[in-house]
Amino acid sequence: MGASLGQAVAQGVMKESSAGSALHLMARQSSDAVHPHLPALTRQLVAGGIPVDWAVLREDLAWFNRNRDRIATRWLESYFRTVTPTR
Repeated sequence: MGASLGQAVAQGVMKESSAGSALHLMARQSSDAVHPHLPALTRQLVAGGIPVDWAVLREDLAWFNRNRDRIATRWLESYFRTVTPTR
């Protein structure tokens, strides 16, 4: 999810503030709170031509309540790596 949001920012599909806010909000919530936001968010990504790794997202959501910190950290790291690539 983080890499997809990062690509959306890099390609102008989403504003950095919107993508970053959505990601930080999801990182602090339980899976029950994350699920209602995902359809609109993923629709926006797909409509903008941004690939979503559905298999990884499904796996992440299945384990989210037990491994939220690890998953959220991976999402945030991949987001920032994509938005701000190393030179």
